Amino acid sequence: MNRKRIYGVLLVIVLLAVIGIAKYEGSVLGARRDPSENEQEVEAYYYTNRTGKSSKYISYKECEEVGVGTIIFEHGIDALIVRNSPSEVETYLNVIPDYREYLAPNEDIRWMTIYRSWGTYRVVGEIIEVEPELEAEAESEFEPSEGSEFEPSEGSEVEASGSSDDFLVLADEEASAVPEESMTPEEGAEEPEEEIIEEEIEEEIEEEIVEEAVEEVNLNEFDTVADLVSSKVTSGMTVTTRGYYSADDGGAGTYDISESKGNVYEKLDSGLFANLQYDDSINIKQLGAVGDGNADDSSYLIKAFSLAKSDVVIPEGVFNLANKAITVPKGISISGIDRENCELKNLNLTAPYGITMCNVTCNGGTKKTVLTPGERLSNTVMIDVSPKGAQRVNYTRCIFKNAGIASFAFAKQDAKFASDEVTDCIFQDIDRVAVYHSANSDYTYYYKNEFYNIGKEKITYGPVSAIWIGDVTNNTYTKSKDITILGNKFKTLKTADDFVSVHALNANFICIRGDNALVEDNEIEDLLGYGHDREAIYTKVSNLTVNHNTITNGGCGEGYICNKGTEGDLYAVVTNNTLIGEFGCGIRQYGPATISNNHIEIDYCTSAITTTSRGDQVSDAAMIVCDNVIRSGIDGAYYHNGKEATDYSATNLIKVISPLGNTNISGNKIYPGTTYSACIAVGNAKGDILIENNEIDSLGKKGSSISVYNNAKGKVNPEQSIKFIENRLKVETGQKGISINLSQQSTVRYFEMIDNEFTFSKTTSWNYPMSMSITGTNNDTLEMSGNKANSAKRRTAVAYSANTFINNDADFATYTKR
Repeated sequence: MNRKRIYGVLLVIVLLAVIGIAKYEGSVLGARRDPSENEQEVEAYYYTNRTGKSSKYISYKECEEVGVGTIIFEHGIDALIVRNSPSEVETYLNVIPDYREYLAPNEDIRWMTIYRSWGTYRVVGEIIEVEPELEAEAESEFEPSEGSEFEPSEGSEVEASGSSDDFLVLADEEASAVPEESMTPEEGAEEPEEEIIEEEIEEEIEEEIVEEAVEEVNLNEFDTVADLVSSKVTSGMTVTTRGYYSADDGGAGTYDISESKGNVYEKLDSGLFANLQYDDSINIKQLGAVGDGNADDSSYLIKAFSLAKSDVVIPEGVFNLANKAITVPKGISISGIDRENCELKNLNLTAPYGITMCNVTCNGGTKKTVLTPGERLSNTVMIDVSPKGAQRVNYTRCIFKNAGIASFAFAKQDAKFASDEVTDCIFQDIDRVAVYHSANSDYTYYYKNEFYNIGKEKITYGPVSAIWIGDVTNNTYTKSKDITILGNKFKTLKTADDFVSVHALNANFICIRGDNALVEDNEIEDLLGYGHDREAIYTKVSNLTVNHNTITNGGCGEGYICNKGTEGDLYAVVTNNTLIGEFGCGIRQYGPATISNNHIEIDYCTSAITTTSRGDQVSDAAMIVCDNVIRSGIDGAYYHNGKEATDYSATNLIKVISPLGNTNISGNKIYPGTTYSACIAVGNAKGDILIENNEIDSLGKKGSSISVYNNAKGKVNPEQSIKFIENRLKVETGQKGISINLSQQSTVRYFEMIDNEFTFSKTTSWNYPMSMSITGTNNDTLEMSGNKANSAKRRTAVAYSANTFINNDADFATYTKR
C-alpha cells in the first residue's frame, strides 16, 4: 500500500472516531459531578432549538424551554459564556431536567451553549436525529477485533453500500488488490512510522477545529460596541460585548441582531440593528455613559430613567451630570456596585415621589465659597425631594460630599413623607445641612451614619445641621413622628467663630421636631463657634428618649442636650449620656423628665442640668434628677446676640425651675471647681420637693450647696412638703449648707431635715448648716433630727412663722424666731 492510501485509511478511521465521539457527546451526557470547594452550583434554564438554524446562532428566545437544572463553575467567575462546544459545555453540566418528553424517539439534544444574561444562566441545545445502528457503532471500540467487519477474512467480499462504514471496506479491498511485492519498500527507503502519521493527522484536525471555533467566537462576542457595529453579523444572531468603549469597562451587554430597532439599539454598518437585552433594570454604561469625570453623562442618566422599570445601575466610574436638572421617576431606584468607586458628580436631582439610592457617591462638585444672609442654597442642593404624596426616602451605603445641602426636602405645610431611612452613609464637607427636610415624616430612621465637616466658618445666617427633621422654627404646622437616630458618628460642625458676632441660627448636629423620638448610642464631637442656638442635640419633641450618647465639646448654647418640648403634655428620659467639654451647658429640659445616670464634666459650665416649665405646659408629671455625676471647673457664661445672656447664665449645676409636679433630686454626686450660686437649686415648685442622698463637694467662694426658694403666687400645693434627707455636704466657711427662702405667698405645710452631714472647711461661728427665711403665715411644721456638723459653733439661723417645732436636736442648732 502506498503512502497516500495509508494516509487515506488512517484519516477515515480517525474521522469515524471523531464522528462517533461527537455523537456520543451529543446523545449521552457524561457523568455528573458534585461541586468542589472551588466551585459553585447555580440554577440554569434549559432550552431546545426547533428553528432549524445553525447551532452558531442559537438564541434562547427562539427555543422551547424544557426545564430547570443546574450548572457548576469555579468561584469568582462573574459570567460564564461557552458557545457551540458540546464537549466544553458538558464539563459544566451537573443536573439537567428530564427533557425526553419533548423529543421524538429518534431525537436527542446536543447541549451547545451556556451563557449568563442579567444574572440568569441559560443552556441551549440543538435537536439532532439519532440512528440506532450508528449510535451503537459510536459506542463500540474503534480498534476492530479479529473477524469483525472492519477486518474481513481472506477472500471475503463486501458490497459497497455508500455508507461511511463502506469507505473503510473499499479501502481494504483496494489495499488487498495490490501485489505484495509492490508494497515492499525500496532498498534504503525508510518505512513510515505509524505513530508519526497519526500525530500529523491529529494536528491537522485540531487546527481545523480551532480555526472554526475562533471564527464562531468572533461572530458572537466582541470587545466593544464599535467592533459590533462594524461586524458582519446577520439577522437572528445573539451576540455579546465585553464592554462599551473598551473591554471590561463595565458596559458589557447582550444584543439581538434584527432588521428592526428596539428600545435600546445600536445601528450597524450593515443597516441592521443590535438591540440590547435588559430586564427591569439598566446600566448607564450600556447606554454610552463615559464615566471619566469630565464628559457630560447627564443624557445617559436621563435615558436610563426613561427606560428602567425598577433600577438604574451605576457601574464603576465618575459620571459628570454637569448640574443638569434631572427628575427621578416614581418607583425608580439608583444602585451602584461599590460606593467608593461609583460616583455621580455635580448632581441636580429632583425626586418628587421620593428616592431610593444605595452604594453610590454623590459629589456636589462646584459650590460657592461665601454664603450671604437669606440665601436658600437651591443651586447647591444635590437632591431636592419635594413631596407630592406618600413617598419614601431611603439612602443605604451612600457617600454625600461637597455640597451646600446633601439631601433637601422643603415642602408646603401639608406635605409629608411616608418614611425616610438613612443607613450606613457618609456625609462630609457639607456647607449647610447634610440631611434636611422640613416636611412631616410618619417614620424616620437614621442608623450607623457618619457626618464630618458640616458648615463653614463664614456662615452667619440660617441653619447648619447634620440632621434636620421637621421644622423647628415653625411651631404650628410641621412635626414628624416615630423618629430613631441610632449609632451615628458626628464630628466637626462650624460656623462664624469670633465668639460674640452675628452667627448661624440652629447650629446643631441633630435638630428635630416631632413626637416619639429616640436618640441613642451616637458619638458627637466638636460643635465649633460661639453664640446662642449651638446645641449638639436640639429637639422640640414630646416623648423624647436620649440614651447612651457621648458628646465632646457640644456647643455654647442652652445645653449639649436641649429639649424645648412642644405644646401640651410631654415627657423626656435623658439617661446614661457622657458630656465632656471645655465650655457650655450640659442638659436643658423644658418640662417634666427623668434625667439620670449622666456623666457631665465641663470646665466652663454655666449649668450642668437645668429644667423648667413652659407657660403652655399642663403636665404635672414628676421631675426626677438622680444618680448623675457632675464635675466642673468654674462657672461659665452664655452668650446671646453678641453679649452675655444673664437670663440663661443659671450658675447652678442642677437647677429645677417651676416644676408643675413633684420634684425628686437624689443620688447625685457634684464636684464643682468653684461654688456656684447653688449646686442644687429648686425654685417656685408647685409640688413636693425631695432632696435626698446627694453628695456635694462645694468648697468654693460663694453661694449655698442647696437652695430652695419659692415666689409662687396662688399655685402652690396647699399640702406641699420640703424634705432634705441624708445629704453629705462640704461647705466653705461662711457659706450655707441648705438655704430656704419662702415668700408670703408660700403655703408649705411641712419641712423635714433629717440625717444630713455638713463638713465645713473651718470651724467658726459663721457656719450655717441651714438658713431659713420664711415670711409667709401658712407654714406649719419644721422637723430636724440626726443632722451632724463638724463645727464647734454650729448655728442655724431661722426666720420663720412656723407654729411648732418637733423632734429637734437641741444641741445641733440655735433657732431665732422672728
